[in-house]
Amino acid sequence: MRISDYQDRLLAAPMTVSYVLSEVVELGEALLALDWSGVCEEWSDVGLGVQILLRQLTGWDWEVRWGAAAATKFAARVPEWERIFAEHGMVFEVRYWVNGSNYAKPAKVQMALELARWEVQDDE
Repeated sequence: MRISDYQDRLLAAPMTVSYVLSEVVELGEALLALDWSGVCEEWSDVGLGVQILLRQLTGWDWEVRWGAAAATKFAARVPEWERIFAEHGMVFEVRYWVNGSNYAKPAKVQMALELARWEVQDDE
């Protein structure tokens, strides 16, 4: 998958330096906890974030190399989000990932659902 493919399909908003730094913090937390699977996951998230940020700044495009696991992880989350939204009578769009894509975290699910509800009310 190319960086542009990931960016077009799975990114809710432009990548920010603060987001990449938040992933670096999560990487540090995993390191301190000696959580090696978490280290691998966060390393991939950092790598993908850095590449997307570079693409935004330069316009260059290339195959995802560092962070391919993160790209696969995010793509795999879409069907679960679609199921969650369908249970609430709504249609999922990646732009609802403003608070993150990890559906295992209730606060992220709640925020996405609230954003979708707010948009529906605003349209009426």
